[in-house]
Amino acid sequence: MVGRITSGKSLYGVLAYNRLKIDGGRARVIFCNRMLPPGGDPARLTAAHCRRVMQTWLDAKKNSRFVETIFHASLNPHPEDRLSEQQLADIAEEYMQRMGYGDQPYVVYLHRDIARAHLHIVSVRVGPDGQKIDDGNERYRSKAITRSIEKEYGLRRATKRQEREGTVPLRKVEYRRSGLKAQIASVVRNVTDRYKFCTLKEYNNILQLFRVEAEEVRGEIGGRPYAGMLYSALDENGDKVGVPIKSSAIGRDTGIGSIEKHYAKSAEWLKKNTDGMEGLRGIVRDAMRQSRSLPEFAAALSAEGVQVIVRQNTQGHIYGITFIDTTGD
Repeated sequence: MVGRITSGKSLYGVLAYNRLKIDGGRARVIFCNRMLPPGGDPARLTAAHCRRVMQTWLDAKKNSRFVETIFHASLNPHPEDRLSEQQLADIAEEYMQRMGYGDQPYVVYLHRDIARAHLHIVSVRVGPDGQKIDDGNERYRSKAITRSIEKEYGLRRATKRQEREGTVPLRKVEYRRSGLKAQIASVVRNVTDRYKFCTLKEYNNILQLFRVEAEEVRGEIGGRPYAGMLYSALDENGDKVGVPIKSSAIGRDTGIGSIEKHYAKSAEWLKKNTDGMEGLRGIVRDAMRQSRSLPEFAAALSAEGVQVIVRQNTQGHIYGITFIDTTGD
């Protein structure tokens, strides 16, 4: 079982993401803590009710400098593990209890939008006393807990590659398949969470691997400037299809302001971690040595989890190459 934790600022965004899955018939609420809806059935829990309950906890925050107040975890069993909804709910409850969130409001979503059933858990990092929930060694503790749960429930142990990826692979958008809006939302939210990119061009290089394209929209209304972000699905030929989706329909953290902040954070990270890129450089050098053609080069890189985008002119001359590390290293 692979556990993956992210922090965020937008409660609306993460709840809206899971709401899209529910509306598309690919997810449902199977458990909630300290936020039972009227009637007591978790399946009847609405995003609005979750937001109201969690917001009261967020409003009690005592440290104004603490901004990433949203806890979002995914728990991903091995595809061959067969667990009932009750077992999955029990696993989620045990995980949250041991992570220190047992007394927090949280909601557990069961997703079935890919080959394996997996869980998404949303909570807040503000405790009942208004203080931040302790997140020291959080990822180390999470890994130890999932290892313990694997033994307790007789689950298959996650491979090193699965742990490195941290979650299930992203799927390409299929515009003929139902739930196009939810498909795009899933790609956008996961790409912004998993990858580092410093420009819109780099952002689109990654999004286009999953048949999505982002577009900045800027203008002026009534003398006041505005800026926004639109996301479109692409067909097999890379052409836009369907109606573009505004970032506000996915979550504020996918809007132009948040994406521009992501550019800056990515650039800063790259400055501080130039040595960490040596592993990727080594993979590229090895692939070049063993390849006799461009297709062989791309295949060798793909086997190591690196996607390559080659730019050629009409005469076939290469004028640019982009490497995308999908391993999460």
